[in-house]
Amino acid sequence: MADKNKGGNNKSRAKGIARDVFAAYRKNRKEKEIPIQDENEDIMTDETEKIDVKPEKDSEAKKEKDEKVSAETSENDKKDLTEEDLLEIVDNYNNILKERDELKDKLIRNTAEMENIRRRTAREKQDAIIYGNEKLLDKLLPVIDDLENAVEAGKKSGEGDALLQGVEMILKKALKTFEESGVTKMKDPTGEEFDVNFHEALMQMPSDQPEGHVAQVVQPGYMIHDKVLRHAKVVTSSGSPAETEKK
Repeated sequence: MADKNKGGNNKSRAKGIARDVFAAYRKNRKEKEIPIQDENEDIMTDETEKIDVKPEKDSEAKKEKDEKVSAETSENDKKDLTEEDLLEIVDNYNNILKERDELKDKLIRNTAEMENIRRRTAREKQDAIIYGNEKLLDKLLPVIDDLENAVEAGKKSGEGDALLQGVEMILKKALKTFEESGVTKMKDPTGEEFDVNFHEALMQMPSDQPEGHVAQVVQPGYMIHDKVLRHAKVVTSSGSPAETEKK
């Protein structure tokens, strides 16, 4: 509302200035219109009788010149600015200023939008670099699972020390490769409260853990930087066996 009143005041002020300019213009024009004394006008002096009458030819040339000057003056009078003309010029000027401001505002908005697009594109490009191998790495995780299982089986049986040693070396090398790509193994969540953001519940069973907490990890979860690559597959606790029987 304030901007609208301001615009109206500016327009009224501009029209007032236009009227003042027009009045000064008319006054200046009027002062310049000084009548020219006719050379043939009788001059009441003692020298009048001494002035010879010019030939008729010169009088006709002078008459033709006067008519020409009169025609030019009439033409100039037709070109005089009116108050309406001046007000129209002011309105056109205000419209030009308004259009300029609109184009300036549009340019600012377009520049800001282009900057947002540039930043979003740069962020998406960076994400593509960081997470570009996500699907491939997810497919390789079962290899680590098998290696871990083989190591655990070898430790329990106590046989095949050489084979066990070799598998452990492969496992370490694979884990290092994953870590260099930003993949890390989640810590063991056993005993922690179930979190859907990181865990996937396969089943529920009675345990010594409080109800709703992780009782057992079936398959470990992995992170790629700060994003979950694979949720940890877990068994959740339904409470202690005694409490479960009471229910």
